[in-house]
Amino acid sequence: IMSFLIAIIELVSKAVILLNNNEKENEKFFNLKRTIDTTTSQVNQDTIQKYGSAAKEHIVAYSGVDNEHGRVLTRSLKSVAESKVNPKYAQQNLKQQAGFSAEIVETSRENAERIIQGKETRIIRTDDLGRVNDPLYDHVEIDSSGNIITGSGSQMKFVGKNPSDCLDKLMSSKFQKYRDNDVSYNVSSDFYDNIQKEIDQRVTKLEAQMQNAKKRGDTALAQKHQNKIDELCKVKRNMKKSRVSNADAMEARVSPKLFTAKEIHNVSHRAGMEGAKSGAIVGGGIATVQNIVDVVRGKKDFDEAIFDISKTTAFSAGTGYVMTYGSTALKACMQNSSTTLIRSLSKTNMPAIIVTTLVSSVKNIGKYFSGEISGTECLKSIGKTGATTVSSMAYGIAGQALIPIPVVGTIVGNMIGYTL
Repeated sequence: IMSFLIAIIELVSKAVILLNNNEKENEKFFNLKRTIDTTTSQVNQDTIQKYGSAAKEHIVAYSGVDNEHGRVLTRSLKSVAESKVNPKYAQQNLKQQAGFSAEIVETSRENAERIIQGKETRIIRTDDLGRVNDPLYDHVEIDSSGNIITGSGSQMKFVGKNPSDCLDKLMSSKFQKYRDNDVSYNVSSDFYDNIQKEIDQRVTKLEAQMQNAKKRGDTALAQKHQNKIDELCKVKRNMKKSRVSNADAMEARVSPKLFTAKEIHNVSHRAGMEGAKSGAIVGGGIATVQNIVDVVRGKKDFDEAIFDISKTTAFSAGTGYVMTYGSTALKACMQNSSTTLIRSLSKTNMPAIIVTTLVSSVKNIGKYFSGEISGTECLKSIGKTGATTVSSMAYGIAGQALIPIPVVGTIVGNMIGYTL
């Protein structure tokens, strides 16, 4: 970070000296808020694209329509929530339907995480591949070309009233085919740890019983205990912890819109936290340059400069969070739009430009609603803000190309773009 700040100080200070010797012009040149906003948005462009694509997975899970890839899912959170419930068996019906919701949420969460981690593989429900009610698998993994990866099939088992009951069902004859075919399966995240403990306890008990049977010379009973131990060990080996809990599955079934909004919020929040880090670095760097100039000119003392740098850094972190959060959520919606043009724009920095313009225009929008300015004046101001934002970002791209130092070139380009 220190090397980064030193590089900013050297490069931007030289730019100030060369481009502006007039103090009044320097004030414009160092319009901190505008420069920090546009620079932070550009620095976070990769984050916005990555997390926006991840959030889009949750929109697809809710609607059942993936406009980007031209796919319609056999089931969605919305369609499952519209399923009929028999009042006499309401709890049973909801539990079963929540199992379908769990499959959909597992898919969206897993794929969202893979996008964030930069992985190329995805999971997909076998129903969505045309293999409805596949006898063994609920999910398979596919590569970047859409080819199924051999041996990647898995089951979702959201069964049982509690971990012990869930294990009883997994060990039942009904699920023998999964054990025989060595199928891996996901159990609810809130059951997983206790099922593992339950298996260990049952194995320990069976081992003691097996030893007693051997001492008595009852080899048939000893072998029966061994077989059960082997089955339990196979269940433990093939069991995986789902990304979904029973509570998640039921909420997705009962309140799919609210659940989806929370999912998008969670992804956008993670993006926002990354944006806050970048905002703090960018804001702190630019504020450091400005305050060093002020200290050298005698306009501020050292303590005032430190306070201003700290204040600007904190403010920039908050702004970075808000803009990256908003851009991520907007990017997700645009990426799954039914309109080709909007989907194409989602891959550019348009989501960031829109959100940056809105954030920068909040003050003027507030003035409009309070009656301080007219609608025409408000729109003129927003138009000007949008124009300077686009100009700054365009020059930011050019600056990064001419000064191939991460972030620094963008900052210099943005400030030049704003000034022009």
